[in-house]
Amino acid sequence: MPKKQFPSLIIYDDREWVADGLSRYTGTRRYSSLHVRGRSARASFVDALPDGARSQVVMIEPNSNLDTPEAALPGLRKDEGVLVVSARGAVVDPGLLAQVVQRLPFSDQIVVDRLHHPLFVYYPQGELLRERWDLFRTAPLHAAPDAEPDATVLTGQPVLMDIGELDNLLAYIAGATVARSFNEVSFNDLIYRKRSTNKEKMRAEHDYYSLIPASMKPWMAGAFDYREEGETAEYSMLRYHFADSAFQWVHNAWLPDQYEAFLSRILFFLSSRPARKASGSELEAAAEGLFLTKVEERWAKLLADPKGAALINNIANTPGGDRVVGAYEDYLTLARKRWKGLSAGHLTIGHGDPCLSNILYDPATATMKLIDPRGATSEDELWTHPLYDYCKLSHSILGDYDFINTLTFDISLDDEARHKLSLLRSTPPAFKREFERQVSRVEDLASIRLGEASLFLSMLPLHLDHPRKVVAFLLRARQILDDIAAG
Repeated sequence: MPKKQFPSLIIYDDREWVADGLSRYTGTRRYSSLHVRGRSARASFVDALPDGARSQVVMIEPNSNLDTPEAALPGLRKDEGVLVVSARGAVVDPGLLAQVVQRLPFSDQIVVDRLHHPLFVYYPQGELLRERWDLFRTAPLHAAPDAEPDATVLTGQPVLMDIGELDNLLAYIAGATVARSFNEVSFNDLIYRKRSTNKEKMRAEHDYYSLIPASMKPWMAGAFDYREEGETAEYSMLRYHFADSAFQWVHNAWLPDQYEAFLSRILFFLSSRPARKASGSELEAAAEGLFLTKVEERWAKLLADPKGAALINNIANTPGGDRVVGAYEDYLTLARKRWKGLSAGHLTIGHGDPCLSNILYDPATATMKLIDPRGATSEDELWTHPLYDYCKLSHSILGDYDFINTLTFDISLDDEARHKLSLLRSTPPAFKREFERQVSRVEDLASIRLGEASLFLSMLPLHLDHPRKVVAFLLRARQILDDIAAG
């Protein structure tokens, strides 16, 4: 009898909840629902399977009927291979996983990825799983230290990563917010190393830390050991063993008191940044560069790209689309009014990009470290408009940027066939109100919200590889402008 191209049944065991020691970063949820790089761990596993194998997947969840094999797995065949995979086994390399799944049917032995607490077990005959049903029904197979002590252990590079272990979870989500394509990161237990072909930006990020005053350095992860090699530059930072705030945010991991502790720290950092007096013309120039010129240049870049121009044209030709695309001109009109003659009286040393993905935070100890600053190679380059960093933070908290960036949204048509953006998850309303209350004490909230709109507009050409995300950013900018107009 010829071997099949993949196991006749693939069981994805999704019964396990994230361990208590990790839930401070993930919230209370199962491993399968962890959202990394725009997809859940469950979807990433299914997508990595070979064509044809995805239809063979059976999901086992906490409420699944496991009384008998027949009730749980009607497709289980006595003489055909079956693969059992734990949901805490995150895919390391999709291509490698597909190869392994295709090779497994050629084994006549039980195969595991590791001998102790295996993340997958392949049974060459379904009858072997049936014989172990009482063990399987009680708990996932990996929960047993030696589920299959006589099994053959798969050799070579691991295909699954046990994200039930803290270091593995942090390694898995290290790129959760999707670094720019020119960035690469690597790390060991102590050092996090960043590499990029954008040498100028890397030098500026590295030098920034040496240029900022001592009062700001405790808030930063720091940078050292800058090197250039060929077309790339790189530098190192100490590795902090906690997740970035964006990952925790999109998983609604924080309780109100944890959020308040986070908010008090990041707002203290922003309000305590060194300031220096500046003339009205200096402030206008700073505002113009950040809130007008940058948006105009990015919009021109969007339209100069054939994909971007086609996308904008398509939106404009839908019902109400001219108003959506008109968010750009409406923004410029309002921005020119609001920032002309702005006289806050001072400039500040800015981080330049304190979005949640650039804020490492441990809610258990309230430890905070900021990474990836805009950068500077001279003291003059440190100074910026005081509102900009607030806008970047608000972009995440009030603007729901991280939920859109991780694709947890839907775009549909309303009753008049107009595009409608719906977030599948978003910032809790109470969290938004608390942010508004605290920020309003120190800065003009309407100006910050207008800055949010500028950030969504300026990001459009940077995400053309995800057209739905571009549409969502544009719709969100329109919503923010409408909120400002409504008062």
